[in-house]
Amino acid sequence: MNAVPIAVDSPGSFFHPGSSPKTEIEFLKAVRADPRFERLPFIMVTVETKKARVVEALRSGVSDYVTKPFNQKVLKEKIDAALASNAA
Repeated sequence: MNAVPIAVDSPGSFFHPGSSPKTEIEFLKAVRADPRFERLPFIMVTVETKKARVVEALRSGVSDYVTKPFNQKVLKEKIDAALASNAA
């Protein structure tokens, strides 16, 4: 995995257009390993629907999981929920 430079101290969110489920999980683990981003909302948007991959993402600290195709309403609901739970 290539290093992902993080240029800010406390971002409000990340967007990672993962090229494969493996790199999505690797990126998530790298984000969660940094104490600055332990509680940062992280919603994975992917084509991967296998139960094992969803479980792996949840165990790795994903806030929520959205499979493609999706609509704007579903994505907005997931984002709102992730931000609300992070604010609590």
